[in-house]
Amino acid sequence: MNKSILNNLSFSFVAQILSVIVSLIFSLGITKVLDVENYGYWQLFILYSNYAGFFHLGICDGLYLKLGGRKLERINQFNFTNQLSFFLIFEILVSILFLLGLFVTTADPIKFHLLLFIVPYIIIANVQTYLSYVLLATNKIEVYSKSVFIEKIFIIVILILLFFLKKIEVNVLIYVYLLAKTFSILYLVFQIRSVVESKGFLNYRVINLRMLWKYALIGIPLMFSNILSTLLIGSNRLLTENKYGIIAFSKLSFSISLVFLFIVFVSQLGIVLFPLLRRMNNENRKLVFYWINNNLTLLFIFCMLFYYPLVEFVKYFVPNYYESTRYLSLMLPICIFEGKFQILYNTMYKVLKKQKTIFILNLLSLVISIALTYTALFWFDSIIFSIYTLVIIIVLRSILSEIMLYRFLKMNKYNLIGEALVMTLFFIIINLQCTFWISFICYFSLLVTYILVKYFRNEINFKFNPINSKN
Repeated sequence: MNKSILNNLSFSFVAQILSVIVSLIFSLGITKVLDVENYGYWQLFILYSNYAGFFHLGICDGLYLKLGGRKLERINQFNFTNQLSFFLIFEILVSILFLLGLFVTTADPIKFHLLLFIVPYIIIANVQTYLSYVLLATNKIEVYSKSVFIEKIFIIVILILLFFLKKIEVNVLIYVYLLAKTFSILYLVFQIRSVVESKGFLNYRVINLRMLWKYALIGIPLMFSNILSTLLIGSNRLLTENKYGIIAFSKLSFSISLVFLFIVFVSQLGIVLFPLLRRMNNENRKLVFYWINNNLTLLFIFCMLFYYPLVEFVKYFVPNYYESTRYLSLMLPICIFEGKFQILYNTMYKVLKKQKTIFILNLLSLVISIALTYTALFWFDSIIFSIYTLVIIIVLRSILSEIMLYRFLKMNKYNLIGEALVMTLFFIIINLQCTFWISFICYFSLLVTYILVKYFRNEINFKFNPINSKN
């Protein structure tokens, strides 16, 4: 494998790890300075912001798929700048329409106030996505990773300053969030200045409008698939807020935000993998797929061990959210199955150009999830039951997508599915039935046994052997 690609992947992984650590500090720090109600409103804004990607209508995803594997230096400067300027105008028009829609559809004054912030966020976030996808598709992973890290560090620095000034409130946090993304955009523009040509800005060319339309047609199935995947978890939170109010939503969101933080992290690594896998022939893809799948299963199963120190930390640092750890023990298995789905399965479907397959799978999962969540909350009046249904749907979707991928790749290795299921069920059962320390000892013992069995069966291999690409 090309050494520069490995270096890029390694840098991206380290940068994303640092980004997760910074985000974790931010998330836990916010719970310390905001009361439960205001934290709920902050999480409600974050939940709304997750769906801003819907408003680029697949253009960014189509761009990513179209440019995947190309070199940045070979992109036409005039056309790139022209398309970017039209995309910016499009996002401004969309945000104006969104604003007009708010006046017609939103009666709740607090939600209306939060959604007003989504108007500029649509423009900022989607332009950031557009530029980021250009870099990722052209293998400029290091630059992209730095932009993510700059954004997170900016937030933490300002948060510390606000803490000492005692000015931390929801509105201020949102302004900081928007400003951090703006700084990230400025950094991205500076880094790609070699393909930006001033003459192309707002210089009307029909061919570039058609190209944006082509990007949208290519990317809209993937965009909808990603939005549906996000809604799978988001719909549970929205229905919980609608049924029980902002306090219950806040406590549930605390647990989900920790899980979602992990999911966002692994999904970013999946984006990094796409140009790498696209350059490989089918046989090499099979080898890489199984190698990554095996190591991800082992890694995610091991990561569930961190649940125990996290519970102790929450107990003493943010005791108001200790109740949330009960939800967290049920939702942590999502990290295994959703993690593998985002970083590997979803990426592989893109490489194989099977976006419609994953779209249908996500759509069916969402419809079933909403129906079961609604039943759990409004008929059985149980948040716990709604979490069970969410976990079951995500696990089944992951298993089904893995089985279909094995068939597409003509592979016959299903042992990893059983391993993940057994460890997940054991983790949930012992945390429901045993005391904290007994469950920790039991899971730790099983984890050691699992690792030893894998080791003696020669199924643990962290060395990434050289693989020849089709190029």
